[in-house]
Amino acid sequence: MIFVTGASGGVGAAVVKYLRDLKVFNTLS
Repeated sequence: MIFVTGASGGVGAAVVKYLRDLKVFNTLS
């Protein structure tokens, strides 16, 4: 995940947020 953040902080943060939201969604499902 470090390479994503290094390439672009904005994109890295968006990816992390997406993965977290997806994980929460799967947990609630």
